[in-house]
Amino acid sequence: MHVRAAGLARGLLNRSRPPVQGPSACLRLWPLCRFLSGPVSALSDSAHGICSAPQHRRPAPLAQLRAPLLVGAPPAAARRGGLLLRAVQQGAPLLEPEVGALARAWPYPRHCLRFDTIGLAVPIWPGTRPYQTLPFQWSCAVQTAEGAWSDHHFLAEGQGGDPRRAFALSLLGVLGTSGAVLAYNAGFERNRIRELAQWFDDLAPALESILPRIVDLFQIARGHYYHPVMAGSWSFRSMARAVAPGLAMDIALDPALGAGAGRSARAVFALMQKPGQNAAVRAACRAALQAHGQRETAVLRRLLALFEQAGTAP
Repeated sequence: MHVRAAGLARGLLNRSRPPVQGPSACLRLWPLCRFLSGPVSALSDSAHGICSAPQHRRPAPLAQLRAPLLVGAPPAAARRGGLLLRAVQQGAPLLEPEVGALARAWPYPRHCLRFDTIGLAVPIWPGTRPYQTLPFQWSCAVQTAEGAWSDHHFLAEGQGGDPRRAFALSLLGVLGTSGAVLAYNAGFERNRIRELAQWFDDLAPALESILPRIVDLFQIARGHYYHPVMAGSWSFRSMARAVAPGLAMDIALDPALGAGAGRSARAVFALMQKPGQNAAVRAACRAALQAHGQRETAVLRRLLALFEQAGTAP
């Protein structure tokens, strides 16, 4: 068996890669080409190909890119590819107008929600296992029917105990029992809420009642919005580049603290949990994490505002 597997592996390694035939072929096969990137000015020249990557040796003119995409592909994929292609051809963002009515119908109060989690190799809280996904921070911007916004957050204490119950209770206090809960790639938040309901039987009914209120902005954006700066990706960071280009998604700590870069939320929270960590570093980490959560909810607020304006007169 091992000999046969080794022979198959050698055969695959010895095979030559298929030739790259240019952006026209790339787009017909798969519209989310990772080489379809770069500044808008480089994508808007109608006299030349849209991709200047060296892998595309024979770039096709834009006129040739109007052929149907993904023949035989599911309708959603073909629609998404067409949306991407039109935005790239125009060199400008494209938002389909039907999104506006949908967004304006979401009930108040509206809650723009983001979770941060960590998976520790060595568990520090009783009843948890290695690499278990554990929530330590939520950030929520709440909009009233009058249009006023307020920011709310929960962040576990550095070197404190298991934060899950306090996380759940504080979340319920802010989300209440009514209004839309807007998240991006909301399956992540849904799964964490389901896990909290499994951990705490007495909170389960209230937690589970949140689930039907959740709206996944990712699914709406992927089907109806594209900006060339997204470079074929609808990730949260790509969306932030499109709707909030001035906001930095990485977390920067003061180098004078000697605490390392800590670019991700989980890395910064891990610094807070380090045994013997001094108070100044913990305070800096806490402030950085709270600011990070506010930036993320700011992206959701801008995306919501963008959706609400769709289909209205400029």
